[in-house]
Amino acid sequence: MIALEIVITLVATFVIALITLLLIQRSASLRATLTHSLEVLELAKRLNCNEADFKNLIKKRLEPFYLETDRPFITSAKLLGQLLFGMAVFIGFTWWSLYLIKQGYAQWAVLSGIFALIGMVIPFIAWIGYKQRSEAMQQLMVDLNRYEKSLAEKKLSQSNKEPDTQAGVLIAKIVPEVIPAIEAAAEIVPEIIAAAEAMISKVKYGNKNHQLPEKTQKIPQDSILKRHYLGRLRTEIESGLPPCPSDSVLRRHYDQLIAAEMEKRMEKINA
Repeated sequence: MIALEIVITLVATFVIALITLLLIQRSASLRATLTHSLEVLELAKRLNCNEADFKNLIKKRLEPFYLETDRPFITSAKLLGQLLFGMAVFIGFTWWSLYLIKQGYAQWAVLSGIFALIGMVIPFIAWIGYKQRSEAMQQLMVDLNRYEKSLAEKKLSQSNKEPDTQAGVLIAKIVPEVIPAIEAAAEIVPEIIAAAEAMISKVKYGNKNHQLPEKTQKIPQDSILKRHYLGRLRTEIESGLPPCPSDSVLRRHYDQLIAAEMEKRMEKINA
């Protein structure tokens, strides 16, 4: 029958070996993930990724590292747990080795002593891994901040250039449409000016039934009468002109022509 001390030794060594392997595997996995993230970030720099791809990269691969940076107590707690685990393994197996020697199981005490040495080495390995990981994390955060800053500067420069580009595109679209209309209006203006001047001359000298204000007539001083007087004067002038054109350029010239004629008549009345 197997002694109880041997069974305890086998079970304890198996459990500690399994836990140690899991810790080593997890540490290696985290180190590989961090290294891969650094490589992906370097590749993103070379490919000049845009802001959307950069945010997608952070969300899928780098967000856990951001969380660790924002919560350093989590990493410190993990390190403390590994240190305590190593010390507990060392103390426990050292005591168990001495107990096995006293009970006459020297060959099993050797196995227990080996695990005691493993427990003594675990804190040093955990500390070295923590330092390496911290340095890699700091380098990753520095690279991320630098790359994020360069993306922000690039976006700002593009936003400054974009209004000029949009204005150029808008001008390129509008100019071909406006130029023909301006040219057509320019061709019609001389004809309208000539017709308007002829009609004004006709109103001044040819139309006997059209009564103009006499020289002795004065402009009323009352605001209501003056407004009525100016309205009647404008109506008289417009009656001798062609209909008001619909084009904005021609309409503006038409109004200027009426205003000039009204000013002339008012000067003649006040003379």
